Amino acid sequence: MRWLDPDEHGAATVAPGRVTGWGPSRLAEYTVDAHGRIRFELIAAPGRAADGAPGTRLRFTNELVAPYSAALRHLAGWHQHFEFLAEALAGRSADWRAWNLERWRALHGAYERAR
Repeated sequence: MRWLDPDEHGAATVAPGRVTGWGPSRLAEYTVDAHGRIRFELIAAPGRAADGAPGTRLRFTNELVAPYSAALRHLAGWHQHFEFLAEALAGRSADWRAWNLERWRALHGAYERAR
């Protein structure tokens, strides 16, 4: 898997892994060396939209065997990725060049304080 957000040195993360679950149009699951098991599952959610119309819920799972400090780093990163997803779902293009390490640091700090 290739992450589009750069690290502090400007390099993209590329992590070897394999597809471990697949359900057309509803499930994508990967086991990735650096991130453990990552699962994205779309679930029909009748009446979940603001207007009561049917919608879709994304269930995300990341099973990671790592020290707590590493889990917090991953949590901050996923949080920021889902912020980009929310922007895209709102009709705004996700500009990965705008990835902000300062935003990641703020999220990481918030998760550390919440321990």
